[in-house]
Amino acid sequence: ILSYRSQNKGIGGRACNGYCKTTKNRSWTCAGKNKPLPPTFTTTLQTMNQILLAIASSMFYLLATLLLALRFNQDRAESQVTKSHLFSAAVALLLHALFLGDILLVSQGLNLSFFNSLTLFVWVIAVVSVIVGVRNKLEYIGLIILPLCIVSIALTLVFPGSTTRPINFSALLDIHILLSIVAYGLLSSAALLALVLAVQDYQL
Repeated sequence: ILSYRSQNKGIGGRACNGYCKTTKNRSWTCAGKNKPLPPTFTTTLQTMNQILLAIASSMFYLLATLLLALRFNQDRAESQVTKSHLFSAAVALLLHALFLGDILLVSQGLNLSFFNSLTLFVWVIAVVSVIVGVRNKLEYIGLIILPLCIVSIALTLVFPGSTTRPINFSALLDIHILLSIVAYGLLSSAALLALVLAVQDYQL
């Protein structure tokens, strides 16, 4: 049985407004009210959702960066600026995580294209940098990391990559690749923080 979006007429010359089914003997049956959504419509909704999440997370990343830069130019109301920066960064990371879930999870498994993996990699670095930076007074690392998150999100939208995957890809291999990307992100975060601490120690 084949299914397709039909503008043709159904049985007896009646118009079929949704999905129709045809059998080998060329007889038509309309799906009626329970017809599935057209694939193009579903894809459009998913793309719009990704764009909205990308724009929202980028705006909060930008706001967090500006507040962080403002903190180093103002000594007054430092605690208020810090709280606003942390709140903006937390919201941005949450929206970025939702964006990652939308682009990575596809019907075939995980869409681990180059730029999808890159934005996941940068997101892991941003999470670690924000958490460790606050605890160790290294928040200004966000002046480098947070703009990189915006760039990685933009690249993911411009170059979404192919959603087709080799048939022999298994769930275990997907998990292995995902954990490898997260591990590389953690190691890169540790290296970046170590470099910043080394610079601080040298300046002392």
